Amino acid sequence: MTSETQKKEAQQRKQRSMFQVKIPSRLFPLSLLISLALAFSLGRASRSYVLVIEPPSIAEVLSQNENLPALKEGVKRSEFKVYGSPATDWIQAPSAQEDDDDDDDDDDDDDHGEPSSLGQQLMLDFEFLDSAFLESAERLSNAMIGALEKANLDALAYHCYRPVSGATTSVSCQWALATGRVSFTSWPQSGMLALDLFLTSEGNEDEPLLSTTIMPIFEQAFSVSSDSKPRMHWLLKSRGFEEGEATEGEILASTDMDAYPLAAAATYKKHVASVKSAFQTINVFDILTDDRPLVDYEKSLAGDGSYQAQHPELFEPDRIVFMGGLLQSRRLGDAAYHEALVHPGLFAHPNPKRVAIIGGGEGATLREILKHNTIENVVMIDIDKMIVEISKEYLPGWNNCTNLVGRADSCFEDERAKVYLEDAFKWFKDRFLEGGELEGTEAPFDVVIMDAL
Repeated sequence: MTSETQKKEAQQRKQRSMFQVKIPSRLFPLSLLISLALAFSLGRASRSYVLVIEPPSIAEVLSQNENLPALKEGVKRSEFKVYGSPATDWIQAPSAQEDDDDDDDDDDDDDHGEPSSLGQQLMLDFEFLDSAFLESAERLSNAMIGALEKANLDALAYHCYRPVSGATTSVSCQWALATGRVSFTSWPQSGMLALDLFLTSEGNEDEPLLSTTIMPIFEQAFSVSSDSKPRMHWLLKSRGFEEGEATEGEILASTDMDAYPLAAAATYKKHVASVKSAFQTINVFDILTDDRPLVDYEKSLAGDGSYQAQHPELFEPDRIVFMGGLLQSRRLGDAAYHEALVHPGLFAHPNPKRVAIIGGGEGATLREILKHNTIENVVMIDIDKMIVEISKEYLPGWNNCTNLVGRADSCFEDERAKVYLEDAFKWFKDRFLEGGELEGTEAPFDVVIMDAL
């Protein structure tokens, strides 16, 4: 048994040795080299079938400006310091292409002061625009030229470009202005255009905001659409630093309207009015808050019988009033503020008949006082006539007394109300201080309400 077993094992070892494979050590490096050579050959061959987008050369980019519209007569180049190489690749205004000799009345070029670092930056995003308009550098340039002329902004030169090859048809343009610069980029496939305008200023507090002067012009010029109604979102920021160190109070005061709503993004934002009175600048904005979708607001204006159209007051934007850059009043907080200001004092008095208001130009404090049936006379003294006029035109809800039976629609016209447009301190001093010019002409008041910052 032992010998037979040994014979079988020997026979099995012999059979296994017949199927052994010896792999030479050179096989692995040779296989790697062959694979690399094959991959390289296939890559070279595929280049003739695959689209390769090469970046455009400078000459190709500049050649795109050959058919763009020319600028009209501009300001003299001699009025500006020029740094760097001449902008020969830009389309320049005729009088800016070469420096004229200084006139006898011109000051020396080196006497120009340093430009102010202060300015305003306006950013506009358009959507739902016509794709054909957005992919035409000529039409976009003509729109910009027309907008700059209406805005009385002098263009020195401009330049447009877009990729020479590839699927995109977007256009980008930069404009050099006498007082700043403007640029835009279009996306025809998405119907969108982004525009950025910066204008320098001298930091004058009375300088009008670009959202009231320039923005409507650009909105009209670029709102070109074939189907949907164009929509525009905007931001406005003050740029630079004023001379000197501002106190903490000044910093807080300067960021009220600047931070919100000017520099805040919103689905709907409109600068309704900006009026300068003898005392301050009054700004009125409409803004949709996060809890009121834009689609509901648009339906409320459609008049299509929808719930939104039947109850537009539930979907209207918040109207916000700023005076001197500070938040003064808003539609969504009007009732809560003025009810709390007026009613506790009047309910605390057993029989209020005569009430005086110091300030209160919007008319909301007057509105709440007139709701009390004991009231016989209300005197409102506000120093700023313009606030009252603005409130009548842009804040009708603040001074609306239509819910008072038998009374005038406007609270200002109520027979119990009398409005004085003068300094309240002087008004009281003349009538109630001993020796005053009008001493004794007014009876004492039951309640006096201060509604002035």
